[in-house]
Amino acid sequence: MGSTIAGSMTKSALVIVAAALCLHSAIAVCFLARKECENTSDKYLCESCFQSESIDSKIKPLLCPDCGNSNSAYDCVSCLNSDISAWVKGKSCQSCANGKGPSACVSCLSSDVEDDLKDDLCIACSNSTNQWKCNECLTASMDKDSKYKCPACANSKNPSSCTSCLTSTLNVGVKADLCLKCADSNDPVRCNECLASGIDDKFKPECVDCANSASAAACIGCLTYAINEEYKTNTCLMCAETNQPWKCTSCLTQSFEDEIKANTCIECANGNDPDFCNTCMTFSGMDPDQRKTLCTGCVNTPDPWKCGECITYDIPKELKWVCQDCPSATDPEKCNMCLTNGFRSHEWRKANCAVDEFKRPVGRSRFTQKHATSSVA
Repeated sequence: MGSTIAGSMTKSALVIVAAALCLHSAIAVCFLARKECENTSDKYLCESCFQSESIDSKIKPLLCPDCGNSNSAYDCVSCLNSDISAWVKGKSCQSCANGKGPSACVSCLSSDVEDDLKDDLCIACSNSTNQWKCNECLTASMDKDSKYKCPACANSKNPSSCTSCLTSTLNVGVKADLCLKCADSNDPVRCNECLASGIDDKFKPECVDCANSASAAACIGCLTYAINEEYKTNTCLMCAETNQPWKCTSCLTQSFEDEIKANTCIECANGNDPDFCNTCMTFSGMDPDQRKTLCTGCVNTPDPWKCGECITYDIPKELKWVCQDCPSATDPEKCNMCLTNGFRSHEWRKANCAVDEFKRPVGRSRFTQKHATSSVA
């Protein structure tokens, strides 16, 4: 019995001693907290930081006061209470709390982003215009170099499109140069599709210009065509600005001389009948420059096909110029036939075949006056 009482007293004493030690420890922590937090902006949260069992006591004297003086003490203390590494806590919790988006920043530090990127990029994301989109970008599957573009992507017109581009299998250099530009373009989705289309990297900057053009689809389609590479640097874009972009890009695939193709296709697409003009450029029997001039001249007449029929006739070269006047004559068919009349001299046919007595002086047509001195033997 006596031993039982003695044993009970011993246990009670131990409990009292333990409680006393615990109280002594709490008092010590409380005293330290009050001392360190006395001059901070948020004493309460600073002291709660010292009293937290989740925070390593070794870092409390240094980091708890910093949190108490931060712009968002709550987020700073939450950061210290998280399960991120002590190295990251010491380097980034206060910086996050002083950023524009402290909650998003702390969330970023707690994510699976690589530790060596967190200090720079989580804070940069918190200062972006779209912090949560930036965090999504950092946690997406991509190479480290591309992740440094995430804050800029978050500030772009289309952060989701930008992130999608950075996660693609594009060359790292292409992503660094063009993902952000695509996101800020008028058509980010098509721009990304263009970058991923398989065109040579040297033409990929054209994707951005195409996305900002009047007809992004036609321009980007043109970049993927099996055409002369020179067209891809400027001509595809110029085609997109014509009246008929698809007709212009289609023209670039036609089988006629490359040296005249770019300007011709653009002129054809701005004419009355691009289909005629594109077909006309494949006519044989004329040198390239003459065919270009005649076809682009015919395309702006009232009846391009009638004009085109005329220039295919077996008539002297100087008379082919008159073909452009025939569609405006009173009787275009008669005008065409007149030019084939071998019983009349060249000069007579030039002066009379296209004459419309109701509109033009007898003996001279509007076109032949302009080209009277440009005959070709």
